[in-house]
Amino acid sequence: MSITLHQQSKLHLEGPARRTPTHTAIAPWHLVRTDNKRLARVNLMRDMLSRLHYAGKNLKLVQPDTQIVFEYSADCIEGKGLAS
Repeated sequence: MSITLHQQSKLHLEGPARRTPTHTAIAPWHLVRTDNKRLARVNLMRDMLSRLHYAGKNLKLVQPDTQIVFEYSADCIEGKGLAS
């Protein structure tokens, strides 16, 4: 899904209090830190593979770094883990 510049500015203006209700148990947000694009991509793929069920899965290889890929929580913004 692609977000337009207009949508991004609208999300920024609404602030975290307005965004939080869209994070639900049925459709949780998962965030990826992108300070290092290569590590971000590798860990995103690992996260996706860890959620799939398939034969021969090596659990050690598919575990993402939890400092790079993690589930959203309100603490992320309060703890300065994300830009608000």
